[in-house]
Amino acid sequence: MPTPQSGFSLLDWLVTTLVVLALAGVATKDGRMRSVEDRDATRLRDHRTLLQAILTHHELTGEWPSDEDGAAEDGWSTCTKPGFLQDLVDTGILPQVPADPIDDEAHCYRYRVYTSDPFGCGQTTPFFMLAVRRLETESARLAAIVNADCQGRDFSAEYDLLSLESGPQQSEPQEVRPAATVAKN
Repeated sequence: MPTPQSGFSLLDWLVTTLVVLALAGVATKDGRMRSVEDRDATRLRDHRTLLQAILTHHELTGEWPSDEDGAAEDGWSTCTKPGFLQDLVDTGILPQVPADPIDDEAHCYRYRVYTSDPFGCGQTTPFFMLAVRRLETESARLAAIVNADCQGRDFSAEYDLLSLESGPQQSEPQEVRPAATVAKN
């Protein structure tokens, strides 16, 4: 008479392995989503910090940080080159140059100073724009603010988050609207 064997059968091992793999897949996807949300949260926090640092730089020096050092072909200074970010560190406003969590040309902080208003943004004094080109989650894009309502250019088509500031002499208050509701030109 055969003696019963204890332990797992091949089928038991297969089922157990599939269950473990399925749980690992769910945990990995959840972790990956959390990391995407964390990256967007970092971008939103950095945008607020940079905005305040640029305004502080203007209060201290009477000038906007330079947008010429490290400017890309389109005239915008980007976080992939030191430019305006290094100015904020050099003046002691920021302890270090902030970097986008991905830090490539598609995901980076962008900055530009305008001495005139070529796009009909309602500005009569020099002003700057600070932007985040791409946010990765829909919830972050819907919560982001594009406060540049310009007649001659639809910045919301290019940037998921954009601030237009001219300091204390701003000519007209800009209406703040979620990026998703800015009318397309």
